[in-house]
Amino acid sequence: MTIVLKAIDDEFDLRSKGYSTMAVISFDYRHEDDFNSKISKSRLSEEVIFAKA
Repeated sequence: MTIVLKAIDDEFDLRSKGYSTMAVISFDYRHEDDFNSKISKSRLSEEVIFAKA
């Protein structure tokens, strides 16, 4: 486990709740010229994204 993932687990006390961090995703504001902003998106359900250990 990397230091960043462990730090997130520790910060939110995830291990005691049966969870652990598996990935870190950066969110940011989009630029006006970002061609991706006009493309439709699809999202996975929470059940697919989050797994209980």
